[in-house]
Amino acid sequence: MTKIDTKKKRDTRTHDEKITALRDAFERLKARASALGNLNECSIRKVCEKANVSNSYLHTARLKDEAINKRYHSVKDDIVKFRKTFKDSTTQSELGLAIVAKETMETERDEAHVQFRASRKEISGLKNRLKIANDKLQAQNYLAVDIAHSNLQSQNNQKNQFSITSEPRVVSPDAHLYKDGNYSYTNPNIRDAAWRTARHEFEEFLKRKLPTRVYVLVGAPCSGKSYWSKQSNYYNDMHTLVVDATNLTKSDRTRWFSLIYKHKHQIDIKVCAVFFDTPYVVLMERNNKRPPDKRLSDEDLQDKFNNLEPVDVFEDFDEIMVVRHG
Repeated sequence: MTKIDTKKKRDTRTHDEKITALRDAFERLKARASALGNLNECSIRKVCEKANVSNSYLHTARLKDEAINKRYHSVKDDIVKFRKTFKDSTTQSELGLAIVAKETMETERDEAHVQFRASRKEISGLKNRLKIANDKLQAQNYLAVDIAHSNLQSQNNQKNQFSITSEPRVVSPDAHLYKDGNYSYTNPNIRDAAWRTARHEFEEFLKRKLPTRVYVLVGAPCSGKSYWSKQSNYYNDMHTLVVDATNLTKSDRTRWFSLIYKHKHQIDIKVCAVFFDTPYVVLMERNNKRPPDKRLSDEDLQDKFNNLEPVDVFEDFDEIMVVRHG
């Protein structure tokens, strides 16, 4: 058990310092009493308390040095004289009202500081709880995606439908970013035209009214989308249409769904999202190996990585696949 020291700290001030403290306290309390029109604001007890000096010095001759005793008693006499000549006022002066208002504001300020510190502590705790909840939600989302993917793979393996051996059709805006043999990603006019062309190709394929499985690739630049689209073993139960683009946000992915909905009532269409979960350090390494005309600046790459929104089970995909890179 910890021992608590209850002894009062010894006052090491000299008598000159104590008497000076008494005089200073007396002047302050005298001014306060006058301003507030209240005699009780200045008494021997309050002066001694404010100066942190025992009132026994003012009432007794406890010291051997008579001269110092007289100086203590002189402070007491001045306090008594002030109290005898004080004229009590029921109406506070303008200065008194200002002092009261100041003290009220100081009290409110101190209370606000206490509440502010408590609020900051509470907010910090809520932020930690929110981060933990978000981490758990993301982990649960990945688990749900993996389970859904596993179940759909099992279902497709059990199907004895006809096999379609046609080559997968890949639609990529990136393929239309060349002008006069030069790659031009930064030109907004060329970039917009490339996306319009890709969407037109996408819709023209759907107009063929063939049973189609659409793979919407989702990932930052250099995450491995184009490589995957060339190497992947697609399901052979339907015709394959691959959208090879970043599709970073839900809004980006919704644009493809708007075209799919125009034809889904006429043909059998399944939509599969392929999410590329690639660490940023891997993206940087791959980006640095790109040809100069296709290499992104570090700022652009970081911006696209930060804007990437993982696919979740509440989007309209029939299947979600996750491609993870170490």
